[in-house]
Amino acid sequence: MARQLGFVVGVSLLFTLLGDAAGTAALTDVRTAWWVAAAVLLTAAVTATATATATATGMHARTTAPATTSGQSTGASQNSAQS
Repeated sequence: MARQLGFVVGVSLLFTLLGDAAGTAALTDVRTAWWVAAAVLLTAAVTATATATATATGMHARTTAPATTSGQSTGASQNSAQS
């Protein structure tokens, strides 16, 4: 589904940039379309690399609390034992 949506958006953007140009004007429009595509691909590559790096180094947000082993106690039980 995502590939199909990306294809539709990409082709629509291409036709929007190219319009109904002919001859030399079409060449200029094709070059513009290539630069737009290159910018989008570069942005996607940087975003994917940053996301992969953050995930690999553990910089992403935790969704659950870290598990404790049976020999360790939590801070709450330590506080109640001291009083």
